[in-house]
Amino acid sequence: MKAKSIIAALLLLVAGVQTAMAQKMLVKTTDNGLVRFDVSKVEYVKFIKDDFVDLGLPSGTLWSSCNIGASSPEQYGFYFAWGETEEKNDYSWLTYRYCRGTYDSLTKYCTAEYYGTFDGLDALEDVDDAAAMTWGSPWKVPSMEQFDELMNPENTTVKKTFQDDV
Repeated sequence: MKAKSIIAALLLLVAGVQTAMAQKMLVKTTDNGLVRFDVSKVEYVKFIKDDFVDLGLPSGTLWSSCNIGASSPEQYGFYFAWGETEEKNDYSWLTYRYCRGTYDSLTKYCTAEYYGTFDGLDALEDVDDAAAMTWGSPWKVPSMEQFDELMNPENTTVKKTFQDDV
């Protein structure tokens, strides 16, 4: 039994040394192409979303084809509080990251002094943006201006449709 443990440990050690000595990473693509990377130049790997819809809006804003946490347009996806990047069970003022428990005690993203500590921030910083943190840059949670542009009848025609009974 002890001999098997020693052999297993040696095999893991050899595998670890081989991995540590690797200089190149070879990636096979879906079209059977091969891409080689020098691993010494790779700081990190992050998978990003690259699936968008161009609605022809004046601003040029591209919208995601589905919500964060959804794999298709008819799914709801995840829910986030403004400026938070993790789902939670309680979305009350008591659990909001950027306040001291009440609506008038905001500590960040406060655009009026009577709501807390005024900082004038009305756009999310990447570290507080669920889309940027989940899918990577340049994805962002839409701003109020982007929602307004989307809902403006001069830019968008609303048509009730169903997809997969939704």
